Amino acid sequence: MNQDDLLNAPLPERWSTKQRFKNTIIFKFVTRAFRVLRAIPIDFLYKCMRSLSKLAFIVAASDRNRSIAQMQQGLNISETQARSLTRSMFEHLGKVGMEWIHKDKLLEDHPDLQLSEEHRLLFEEALAQNNGLVAITGHIGNWELLAQMVAKAGFPVVSVARPTYDPRLTQWINQLRSTQGMKVLWRGSSGSPKEILRVFRDNQILGMLIDQDTKVQSTFVPFFGKPASTPTAAATLALRKKTPIIIGWLHRTEQGFKPHFERFHYATTDDQEAD
Repeated sequence: MNQDDLLNAPLPERWSTKQRFKNTIIFKFVTRAFRVLRAIPIDFLYKCMRSLSKLAFIVAASDRNRSIAQMQQGLNISETQARSLTRSMFEHLGKVGMEWIHKDKLLEDHPDLQLSEEHRLLFEEALAQNNGLVAITGHIGNWELLAQMVAKAGFPVVSVARPTYDPRLTQWINQLRSTQGMKVLWRGSSGSPKEILRVFRDNQILGMLIDQDTKVQSTFVPFFGKPASTPTAAATLALRKKTPIIIGWLHRTEQGFKPHFERFHYATTDDQEAD
């Protein structure tokens, strides 16, 4: 589906004429900006991000101050150290965005984004149980490239994501995420529960990010000494379906990236809630 087809896609009836006009302008701007940025070499975009991240650090005062305060509390560091980490965080997020724009070229050319034989064997052994697999990560490192590199290696990856406010943007993002073979299940759709169960039945990998407080079934667990509401769907599904669990992340290094995957072995009891 091209951009013209997306522009003609049906919109929510609740949108007013003003909303339709405003969101259409946003959609056109985002998609055209994407095409422009994709034509620019990523090394140049990295340099631009350093300047833009400094501006974002100043402008996004609420996010900046919350980050500094929570880092001081959770890591027990000084305000100066927390401010330095927060600056790095803003720059990192900018890089994540630019890497997503260039993801297909990076996945093709970057040696760090090729699944190693060790990691391939880890996934193959888990899927050999023929009961599906739950893969867990969070918004850490470059989570988008993490899932894409597993899909590019030929594994059947299905991710669960929250749709955007605009169905055209959601469909556009869906197209971009599926270029390496990954499938996206959009949370809240009428068929999503059945599709999730089909993932296990078809012996596929269900990828989930579980580090945000969202309006789903959750429980409070300690996170840097502070109770944090954490989604429980990944654990619940794994326990019910007796599926293997793999935890992973893609860490940024000075030279590039370092992927990490590990199998999480768990035991079950008669108390599923405690498990």
